[in-house]
Amino acid sequence: MWFWANAHYIVYYPSHDENRSIRDRNFAANDMGFANSDDDDDDDLVQMPSKYSELGKPTKEWEEFYANHFDDVPVLVGTPEHMRKIMVELKKRAQAQVPPIIEGLKVRDEQIPTSDGASIALRIYQPTSGENPKPAVFYAPEYPFPRGTEDSWEALKWTIDNHGNLGIDVNNIVIGGSSSGAHTTAVLSHRVKDGQLPIKGSIMRIPSVCHIDCYPPELGLHSLEELKDAPLLSKRSMELFYGYLNPPDPSHPEASPLLNPTFKGHPPTYMQVAGMDPLRDEGLAYADKLRAAGVPVKLDVYPGLPHAFGYFPKLTAARKNAEDLIAGIKWLLGGAQ
Repeated sequence: MWFWANAHYIVYYPSHDENRSIRDRNFAANDMGFANSDDDDDDDLVQMPSKYSELGKPTKEWEEFYANHFDDVPVLVGTPEHMRKIMVELKKRAQAQVPPIIEGLKVRDEQIPTSDGASIALRIYQPTSGENPKPAVFYAPEYPFPRGTEDSWEALKWTIDNHGNLGIDVNNIVIGGSSSGAHTTAVLSHRVKDGQLPIKGSIMRIPSVCHIDCYPPELGLHSLEELKDAPLLSKRSMELFYGYLNPPDPSHPEASPLLNPTFKGHPPTYMQVAGMDPLRDEGLAYADKLRAAGVPVKLDVYPGLPHAFGYFPKLTAARKNAEDLIAGIKWLLGGAQ
């Protein structure tokens, strides 16, 4: 997850403090493996088509790319360590094609104190030239529920409390994230509905917003079944992720922000949803709830593309995805009109 504001450029990394050790996870042994989803349990759901099924048909560009780069398109299953290695490799390949911009930056590290006596590590990238405020980006650590959310909340409050030192315009703060980061964004967006923190907008890319065991039948969230064997993120991936997250109450709005009783007061939101993503229907349902509550929403949908297709910058759609993100940020900072 990250915060975007008129400030310096900041990247937020996980702390290695011993107080942040991952909690015990009570999983069966097979939950750590690579088995496919059990089809027998969901035969009734397979027959239920999503109203957005057409969005799941792969584009010609993706079909050609997948055929030629099959070995470069993994599925996120296995142990946490294995999945982290997959993500590191994906990022390395993407950055080899489109290197990150680091020239002209100076780097410093900070420690954010948290309310429970621990700390969160920050690495701050600051432009070496120019006096105008710059964007700030914070990446939150991943810990079992609700640690990631609480750390992100602490980081957001710290950013606002220290806006003067950071050179931030406190009236132009946008929060955002992708996938699980979008989940955290949704939770924080609901926390600030009462106006206690000045958040101008939210960015949610390929969001995960509802525990897969708590799908409301009336919402028709069938993409998880229709696209259960999708590349990159499969149904099995989500089963493992939520097993590792292990929320005590999966239906709690902070575990499943789609289930919040009200969306009124939610910050204006820019969203990106991939058509071949098992999480597709969750994201579209979230956008519908925002609109129904009168929240300004800008939504970009990418038919026929899988979760996290932006990791493959050779795709025309990946480049458009990045351009759309920039446009979405401008839309939010411009007042979401």
